[in-house]
Amino acid sequence: MTAAHQGNLWEITTSQQAPSAAPTACVKGADADFIRDHRTLDADITRTAAQHRPPRPKGSW
Repeated sequence: MTAAHQGNLWEITTSQQAPSAAPTACVKGADADFIRDHRTLDADITRTAAQHRPPRPKGSW
């Protein structure tokens, strides 16, 4: 779960940077979809972790 959480945070961050580096309008437009989707996924993971309290490495989350 920690890896999934960290992966979502990475995807959100890179998607926020995409508009300034994107070569086409299509790529620029996809960033909002990626951000929305990964925020949704991360909320699901965070909720699941809170409900089931799996062991996690110290300092994660």
